[in-house]
Amino acid sequence: PVRKPSFSQATNVNISGHNRLHIILPSSASRATASGSLTKLNRCIVDMSVPTANGAPFAGLALQSVKDSLIIAGHVAGAAHITGVENSIIVVASRQVRMHDCKNVDIYLHCGSRPIIEDCSNVRFSPIPECYVG
Repeated sequence: PVRKPSFSQATNVNISGHNRLHIILPSSASRATASGSLTKLNRCIVDMSVPTANGAPFAGLALQSVKDSLIIAGHVAGAAHITGVENSIIVVASRQVRMHDCKNVDIYLHCGSRPIIEDCSNVRFSPIPECYVG
């Protein structure tokens, strides 16, 4: 069965503790611009780009303990904190990016400042695809 939670009243988005899920935030999550948090995900695909595409970015974003996943984070007005991510792909447009303790991560990035990278290995960067910059 497909779960369709409502985000129409949410002020933030917290997705945690999932394995082998494909999650796409609906446009009703566009009010959830306070913060986004993705933690303890394994072998997941998460697309958070739809609610942030119309000029309502998340204030901040935290990715922590994510493994073997694809994260399309969308737009972040403030900092994106990426900690303990392994063997994953991240797509994010953010004012600031801080990466700590990450391994084997490909990050497609548009950033308003230089990323801060500490204790990471095999991290590769590429410009974000044009369709996510808007």
